[in-house]
Amino acid sequence: MQTPENGKHSWLSINLNEVTGHFVKSLLDSYGVEWSDGSLDFVADIMFFQDQLSDLQSNLFIHRVSVQTDDGRYAGEAVDAKTMWNVSINPQQWRWSLQTEISHGEIYIEPIYHGNPEQPLVLSANGFWHGDDKSLTINDLVFTEPNIGHLAGNIRAKIDREISVEKATVTIASKNLQQLYSSYLQPFLQGTDLEGIEVTGALKGQVDFSEQSIQKISLEFPSLTVIDAKERISLQNGQAIINWSSQLET
Repeated sequence: MQTPENGKHSWLSINLNEVTGHFVKSLLDSYGVEWSDGSLDFVADIMFFQDQLSDLQSNLFIHRVSVQTDDGRYAGEAVDAKTMWNVSINPQQWRWSLQTEISHGEIYIEPIYHGNPEQPLVLSANGFWHGDDKSLTINDLVFTEPNIGHLAGNIRAKIDREISVEKATVTIASKNLQQLYSSYLQPFLQGTDLEGIEVTGALKGQVDFSEQSIQKISLEFPSLTVIDAKERISLQNGQAIINWSSQLET
């Protein structure tokens, strides 16, 4: 319901509870997404200035939602999550921030599968969207999985028909390299010469991107054990530092 106009400002509040797939199925179908189970709650406060959208504050709560894309590349099963989204809009740019917490469910993002988390997964970020040149700036991006570690970074990209990363810096820290490797790296190695290798230990690292390619990689392994089922390589309680650059430094 919109409040009475106060000067040049007006507000609209939305509160939807226990929305099921019958309500959103047609919308998702147009994006090639099939909803099979679950419900959601949606709360939003929308501010207008001179009849133009100026601010949006919203909360989305997902309860045991199961969805899958038509091509099978993305899926969620019995997912519980909540997302807080804030947007401030002016003619030059949109300023936004979000925080998402996933507390239950199975998620598949090809080729990565993630089962029910023991502790909530948390993703937070803020930044700017410039509509005139279709550029996106992501600041203070942080993804935390308590049992594995965290990833942080900042990204500048152009989004038109495709996503073009102009510049990005990503750092990662993990005290559980075994779980990090099995959950996020090993799926990419299926069918390669590296399949069957197991690693344990810890990791700190940074990757720099520019103009759609990796420019620098810095990795530090305070402790590292590598076990190869094919006995091609073996390392026990080692330490390693890897620095790589696409540019020759003088």
